[in-house]
Amino acid sequence: MRRQLLFFVFCILTIGLLETSQAKVFSDKAKGYSFDYNDTLWRIVPKSSEKKTAADVDAEMAKRTQVTVERNLSDDKYHTRFSVVIDDLKKYKGTPLEQLTQYYRDALEFLKNQRFRVLSTGPVKLAKYGDSAFEIVATQRDFGLTTRQVILVQGGEAYLLTASARNTVYDAQKAEIEPFFNSFSVSSPIPVTAR
Repeated sequence: MRRQLLFFVFCILTIGLLETSQAKVFSDKAKGYSFDYNDTLWRIVPKSSEKKTAADVDAEMAKRTQVTVERNLSDDKYHTRFSVVIDDLKKYKGTPLEQLTQYYRDALEFLKNQRFRVLSTGPVKLAKYGDSAFEIVATQRDFGLTTRQVILVQGGEAYLLTASARNTVYDAQKAEIEPFFNSFSVSSPIPVTAR
């Protein structure tokens, strides 16, 4: 009996080590950003298979989405996902911090107009990004989703990092979602002439 218990504990520890060691880096050298993800639990969604319906996301936002990563297993027919959207900041005037603040206010207003109930907002620090960033956490009753957005600016562009999960599993999946944000780093994009 004791041997079986020890074998069971060994198997659990081995599986846990294998899962945590599967970190993969997604890097977009042209746009100058990267993040880590666990490729045993998550997969990159090819752009051709992303849904572009009004129920999922605004059509303009879909065009600006650079990458989407979704959880392999769905919860109630929805795959928890993380995405990176990059927006031009030309319409926002001022310093990068002023542009960040204006973009953050617009993003907050957009969520409220989409019937999201805002749970928390404010400044946030990401482990690999040293500058100012803002965070919005909100729920959307119609779709049953909880969303966390982190907004940062770099090189005249806004980076909108979004993770969404079913309300019922969001808290349980926070530990899986957090590495996307904590590993996110951005540098100056490669100039077009250098490509």
